[in-house]
Amino acid sequence: MKLYWRGPFRALQSLLGFLCVLSLSQACSAKSKDDVVIMKNGDRMTGEIKQLDHGLLDFKSKYMIASVQLDWNEVASLQTKDPFIITLTSGLRVTGPIERSLGKRDGQEKFVLGSASGKMVVPPNQVIEIRQAEESVWKQIKGNADAGLSYSSGTNPTTLTMSANAIYERDKNLINVATSSQFSSQSNAPNSFRYTLDSNYSRFFARRWFAIGLFDFLKSDQQDLDWRTTYGLGLGKEIVRTDRSSFKVFSGLDYSHEQYFPGAALDTSSNSMEGLVGAKYATFRFKTLDLYWDGTMYPSITDAPRVRFVTTGNLKIELIKDLYWSFRVYENYDTKPPGHAPKNDFGISTSLGFKF
Repeated sequence: MKLYWRGPFRALQSLLGFLCVLSLSQACSAKSKDDVVIMKNGDRMTGEIKQLDHGLLDFKSKYMIASVQLDWNEVASLQTKDPFIITLTSGLRVTGPIERSLGKRDGQEKFVLGSASGKMVVPPNQVIEIRQAEESVWKQIKGNADAGLSYSSGTNPTTLTMSANAIYERDKNLINVATSSQFSSQSNAPNSFRYTLDSNYSRFFARRWFAIGLFDFLKSDQQDLDWRTTYGLGLGKEIVRTDRSSFKVFSGLDYSHEQYFPGAALDTSSNSMEGLVGAKYATFRFKTLDLYWDGTMYPSITDAPRVRFVTTGNLKIELIKDLYWSFRVYENYDTKPPGHAPKNDFGISTSLGFKF
């Protein structure tokens, strides 16, 4: 029992370790606080541009207690001396200085972004994401962490869930690390523990194409799975990329090693080569709602016709700034597990969390 309760905290330990490694790889640099934003109604603000995400420009002035969110469509002009990471609807990612203005002669809105190859002028509605590029690694990371606890009388079931996610993004590279733990206990029944660590690296190319490398770890008492590690490489493409939604697909190959509990199968350990086919979808609605879904299929090459399916859905509703309520659904399904191991691992959880 004591060892089981240590498990949920592995999620946060893994994430903190990842953040510490990143923090040592780049020195801090100062960010200027004299960015200028002028709204179409004439309001003028001087301070720091934080980011543009989901059509909202985060801006912080020294006289503001917290940053404010400005409608990107209502911004008339923008001036800054600092470089930013800019993402366009075409999938192009560029790092450089930026400027938004209104043409004096033709009256057309334009967004100017600089890069090593020169300046580029695009309509502002083609700019879907702006992120700071001059800050330290710590400030380049965005993510979230949440926790939930449920209990009821009768058989006294208690369930503790914890999860965290961190993303480090540059113009050509993205690192994503997500981890979760779930511990369930009830009277007259064995305790159940589930732990996941999902990490992937993406390298972006032209026309929304990207290469992906991944490492996943899963421990699931529900499936009599002591642990499974998966290493994969693949190629993918962003099919849809707007300021509100994104949809990407990818495929490749992976190597999997798994260890089942004694008694679940005659051969508790196995290695296999698998195919890799997946999709990820994310959308942002009503200024307070985020919906994420990803699903991956692993058709076995060395143990055909075995196929594994892994899917996760997450709905987040913002309660107040950076604080949200989360509803999460996950499922792991194996068409041909070894021995008498269960085929399915399904769960639903709710929790409170915060963004950073």
